[in-house]
Amino acid sequence: RTSLVNRAHQVLKMGYDLLDSPSLAASEEETITGRLTKTMQDALEDLEAPLWAKNFWAVEETRVNDGEREGKYRLRIDIEVVEQRRGPRPRFRFEAKRLRDSDSRRDYLGYDGLGCFLDGRYAASDPDAGMLGYVQEGTEGDHVTAISDALLKDPARFRVAQDGGWKEHRLVKGLQTYASSHQRTGGLSGILIFHTLLNFH
Repeated sequence: RTSLVNRAHQVLKMGYDLLDSPSLAASEEETITGRLTKTMQDALEDLEAPLWAKNFWAVEETRVNDGEREGKYRLRIDIEVVEQRRGPRPRFRFEAKRLRDSDSRRDYLGYDGLGCFLDGRYAASDPDAGMLGYVQEGTEGDHVTAISDALLKDPARFRVAQDGGWKEHRLVKGLQTYASSHQRTGGLSGILIFHTLLNFH
């Protein structure tokens, strides 16, 4: 699983490097996610890609088959990186939110952001997942401080595990990634969240 997490973030970095990120400074989250997923897949299919790339695939807005919602009412995960192998295929899932101001940070940490993982709507059977912050205003450092402070000040609300607060986690050179550990509702096991902030201005 550690290898999958590392590869997923390598694919993320490869795709981000192909984007004209400043041109997306005013774009909606869905537009950025669509462009990013495409460039991630483009990077994997490049003839100059590393050999391991042939075993991975990047997919946008995968439907969640949770046994409750059906058809168009199914939830959609923003980005999945899938490892192609025989049998069950490991997946690493990313949820993305824009970061501009305090309201957007609340969205990032809220019901339709981090909350999707904490209550098991997304990645219910996975031990880890990723949050992407598309920084469109302010500095990455400002958002890092605000998000980490929010988790620290109200660990019960965000179900932060003991000693599971915000910590820098270097996965891929050139990516600003942090990790936080959380308990989940509904009897699910805990989850490790990797937070990666990407600059779009």
